[in-house]
Amino acid sequence: MKLLLLCLVLGGWRVQGSPSGEDENIYGLKGELADFPCNYCSAYGDLYFLGSEKNRDSKTFVLYWEGDIDHVDRKYMDRIGSHNNGNVSLSGLTEEDGGWYQWDCDGKPNQVLYLHVCEPITNVTVLPSADGLHCNFTGTSLSVTWRMNNQSVTDYSLMSGDNRTLLVPQDGRKCGDYTCHVLDVRNRMHSAGESCNPRNRWVIFYIGLLIPLLFGLMFILISCGECQPGTFSPTANL
Repeated sequence: MKLLLLCLVLGGWRVQGSPSGEDENIYGLKGELADFPCNYCSAYGDLYFLGSEKNRDSKTFVLYWEGDIDHVDRKYMDRIGSHNNGNVSLSGLTEEDGGWYQWDCDGKPNQVLYLHVCEPITNVTVLPSADGLHCNFTGTSLSVTWRMNNQSVTDYSLMSGDNRTLLVPQDGRKCGDYTCHVLDVRNRMHSAGESCNPRNRWVIFYIGLLIPLLFGLMFILISCGECQPGTFSPTANL
């Protein structure tokens, strides 16, 4: 749960007492890679890990540059990729990689990043629910949207549970091809669909009405079964 709440924090979070430069949130998925942009260094910078508590006193280096030779900590060996623009990427992400990172430019703190390591989106399915349709999936999402007959559903009053449940009337008026679209933290879309047939919707609607009537009729029959004909006479005690 803590990981899920942490991953749902969107960019733009500012932290008091941060070094010069700008705090940024970056996102990666378990087992995949995350990019560490180096926006403020004129040349290659040095990257340090500050831990989950942003402790600069116990920072450990990820990599640093010495002339044209880069030094990578053993923990990150074979997982660091460098790019011509000075950015680096870290692959094979685990939960332990999540936390604060700091770029140093010319030996001075410059830019602080927070890496959120999130669960990938898997098992996206659309399931019928009591009120309509439910978009079921596992993992961390940035957003959930719906389309009906390839048209965006923009009436958010029909949605609940972080837009995962879509109200679809049972009378068949809104039947069609529905698709749920789940956006993950790497801005990749995952989708699943479900179609409803108006005739089937009417059948479900009337079955829903008949079930309580049948239970009521059974209750009446059981109650009346205790009354045997001829066992009661208004003049029996006269």
